[in-house]
Amino acid sequence: MLGAFLDNPVREFGWKELSVKLKLGPPSTKKYIDELKKEGIIEEKKFGARSLYRANRENRKFRLFMTFDMAFKIESSGLLEFLNRSYGYPAILLFGSYSTGEAVEGSDIDIAVVSESKKDVNIEDFEKKIGKEIQLFRFNKEEFGRLRKKNPSLYDGLRNGIVLSGRLDVS
Repeated sequence: MLGAFLDNPVREFGWKELSVKLKLGPPSTKKYIDELKKEGIIEEKKFGARSLYRANRENRKFRLFMTFDMAFKIESSGLLEFLNRSYGYPAILLFGSYSTGEAVEGSDIDIAVVSESKKDVNIEDFEKKIGKEIQLFRFNKEEFGRLRKKNPSLYDGLRNGIVLSGRLDVS
């Protein structure tokens, strides 16, 4: 149930639509909706006798679930292992809207690789597996350090990102 809202964070769903989409019976659908509402993860809008449900994108738990869900998709797609092998086990970071849990349906995945190798790699198969466009940023350690002055907003975004693999020294 949560996955429907993570994959479609701005979309509103009707109760019956969720039941059919997730192949759940009415009692199970109601149970899961009630649990997510109780946690504040989804919100309900009533229109007379009809209710629509959508993600509460301001809810901290929802944002954490979104970040963990994307990190899991990246790992299970094989992308992390591929990048580790391709770049000699570098620091790999998830940054941008998925690292903060603020992504929407059209958001791409921002991944940074900090490695001395800057070779080009083909990640199209992983984009297909995950179902999202992936922006891959490559920096060596010196370039990463220079970002602090050259592009402070990008540097802060990277520094505040999620380390998916390796270790990043930001001192």
